[in-house]
Amino acid sequence: MANALEDAVYLREILQLSTANNVPVLAITDNRSLVQAVESTSLVLEKRLRIEISAIKELVELSNVTLKWVPGHYQLADILTKKGVSANSLLQVINTGLMVQLP
Repeated sequence: MANALEDAVYLREILQLSTANNVPVLAITDNRSLVQAVESTSLVLEKRLRIEISAIKELVELSNVTLKWVPGHYQLADILTKKGVSANSLLQVINTGLMVQLP
């Protein structure tokens, strides 16, 4: 997640240079424990996870990145990565160009 957020921040900076608009970065995940760890002040015991969460916290605090949890059935990526998931929501986005409103 930290690598993806770093890439998104980099792309936002390129867009801002060419358009002079402030482009928000919204990261949406169905990993509730990740969001809780980023919002928490408690220490994560595993060193690898502690480094990853620290990098995400830094991006959220310093780079105007928003991290949001949503239930798994809102994740369009699941259609491409998991067996047996209905493609109806992806087809709706492709046909209308509009995402389902997130809670």
